[in-house]
Order: sequence, then C-alpha cells, then structure tokens
Amino acid sequence: MMRHKFLVFSLTIFLTSCCTHTKSHFVEHLSYKAIKQCEKEVEIQTGHKLSTEINNAYVESFDTGIVVAFTKGSVGSFGKRSDNYQQYWACGIFNKKVVYLGSSLKVPIIDIPNKTKFIDYRKDVKEFLFRRVNGDFEFCCKQKLDEKNMERNNPNFPWNDNAVG
Repeated sequence: MMRHKFLVFSLTIFLTSCCTHTKSHFVEHLSYKAIKQCEKEVEIQTGHKLSTEINNAYVESFDTGIVVAFTKGSVGSFGKRSDNYQQYWACGIFNKKVVYLGSSLKVPIIDIPNKTKFIDYRKDVKEFLFRRVNGDFEFCCKQKLDEKNMERNNPNFPWNDNAVG
C-alpha cells in the first residue's frame, strides 16, 4: 500500500513537472513565432530586412497579445543596460495579426485603433529575451516583467530614485 502511494505521488509530480515544462516551451515557441512574424512584417512594409545591428528581441507576453521590441544592445531588464542601447522596432500582435509596427521616433507604419488594448502592465506579464546568433534569434531567458529588474541591474541609471550622483 505504501509503495502504491509512493508510485502515485511520484507519477503526479512527474506529470505536473512535464506539463509546466511543456507550457513553458509552448510560450517560448509562441514568442519565437511572434519574432519571426514581426521580422517578416518589417521586411514587407519597408522592403528591407532587419538591420544587422539588431542583436536582441525582447518579447512581452500578455494574456491576449504579444509585444516584440528589436534592439541593439541590452535594455537593462536582464542585466546591465548597454551604453549603446537603441530600440529599432516595436511590434504588437493580437489574434495572430500585427496590429502595431513602429520605429523609434517615427509615425507608426501600422497602428490599428483599439487593437493594442491587450497591453496592460498591471497584470502578470512575462518577458523573454532572444539573442541574435548567426542571423537568427535564439531563446536566452525569461522572467516576470518588473521595473525592479531594471533598477536592480542598473542602480546608477537616472530613472532609479536611488541613483548616486
């Protein structure tokens, strides 16, 4: 009887960890697909591939949509902010369609009214970092999106109330 309980308990733990692991990989896969969709949309709209200077894609996963930011350098949420940080493109996806596509300091190319309402930072948002390696984006890491990550990784940056200077 004790052996049976142990086997049932072990099987339950195993299946729970498999489901969690599978869900995590599914979200990573959706994030990668969003990156590729946004990358393709940039090419369609501009006639040009993404700049070779872009070396990161940050993905914010909301309950009903995804935002992708293509950057040169690190924004500072997963580690120290790069001195040469620059965001090139932001892309919003809702219902598998690009509803927003914009480049820094320019009028958006795509901005479908009322379709970016899914962006709600008051809720639980997952952030994924993909690094560009040999022309393709590879998953690096993930975390819960939290402004404290930026503050912790960049204590002397001007946005931080605790900055020295």
